[in-house]
Amino acid sequence: SSWQQTTLVVMAEVMGAGVLGLPRAFAQLGWVLGVFSVVLFAATAAYAGCLLARVRNCIYPHASSYADLALETVGPRFSALTKLCMHVTWGLLLPFYLITANKALQGAAHSLHWCEYVRSLIVVAVLVLPLQIRNLHLISYFATLSTGATFVAVGTACVVLIGAPEQETGQH
Repeated sequence: SSWQQTTLVVMAEVMGAGVLGLPRAFAQLGWVLGVFSVVLFAATAAYAGCLLARVRNCIYPHASSYADLALETVGPRFSALTKLCMHVTWGLLLPFYLITANKALQGAAHSLHWCEYVRSLIVVAVLVLPLQIRNLHLISYFATLSTGATFVAVGTACVVLIGAPEQETGQH
């Protein structure tokens, strides 16, 4: 995979469904603190990514996973712990993704009145084959679609927020 395709995969994963929570976060924090927080966390993530890239590309170029880096830097026990933590993290994220996809299907096909179990089974049936892909190059095509959908969602939210008339709060 090219660096551009890998970038799309990483962007799709990092932004993913979390971007859908931005409107609520901004509503609670306000524009100033919301923008400050987004910029701060983006800078922190970029810095962490640069450190990780430097370690992977300059110090341990043969490493292909966090577990490989843990093995090289700390040892086999830490490598096993890192691998376990990664699997637990992904295992705990899967229900979140399933619920999110279920709710998206509910919104897209609201007139069908399917129960939550049926929608979940449909989501699993649709995803079972693409989830078998183990090649980053092939995944990048799906990530491109995901990144595009994320930009459309963010763009739509911005257009709605910018074009929405101000509401009177009744307070003076």
